[in-house]
Amino acid sequence: MTSPESKTLQALNPESKYKSLRTFAKTVIATTLLVAAISAAALFMSGSGFFATPQRDSVSGAEQQARIATLNSLGALSLAIVPTTDVPAALQSMHLDQAATAALVTELAPHLPVAPGNTPSADARQVPGGAVADSSAPPSPATQPPIRFAWVTLWDSDVEDGDAVRIQSGGYVRTVMLTKQGITFAIPVPADGKIALTGVQDGEGGGITVGLGSGGVKAVLPIMSVGQILTLNVKAN
Repeated sequence: MTSPESKTLQALNPESKYKSLRTFAKTVIATTLLVAAISAAALFMSGSGFFATPQRDSVSGAEQQARIATLNSLGALSLAIVPTTDVPAALQSMHLDQAATAALVTELAPHLPVAPGNTPSADARQVPGGAVADSSAPPSPATQPPIRFAWVTLWDSDVEDGDAVRIQSGGYVRTVMLTKQGITFAIPVPADGKIALTGVQDGEGGGITVGLGSGGVKAVLPIMSVGQILTLNVKAN
């Protein structure tokens, strides 16, 4: 029970009854700030959350020299040629505009294998004596096309951090955003035996880390910078 003297003191000093409440509130706030600071530090150290440190390429000097030596020892990179039966899929993988695709299809059509029944005049085609052509006959053989294509794969050989390169081969140009999984598509086999790679974007820094493969052959290329052009010798078997 509050004594008369205590009530009198509180009346003379109205703020006295709130001192204990303010002290308690300050303690709660201080504790909350401390917990928040500890949590923020933990997020920063663990590399997650809003304080995450962006991942970037980190290739040592020794590894860079090893990449250069490996490329020099490789010589000409063997290209995996696209079979004539897979040319339609190869054209689709190149992501050309509609006009360019149509022009290539027109140019290559006479050199691709044609199965009986796939042309408008197939049903009307006759053999000597007036008999209708056998629909079970094997496809017509393909002749050597004026343009050959090869499969290539480009990927990020270190951290997937937004690196991008541009590839040029036989008049074909394409910019590729590199991923760890890689992207496979067709390119024209260059008549001069050379493929050019140009550095377009160095994601989070550390250089552009790119690998190029064709079929079972893979090459981890030297670290590139934006604007740098790397010319690769290739051969088609």
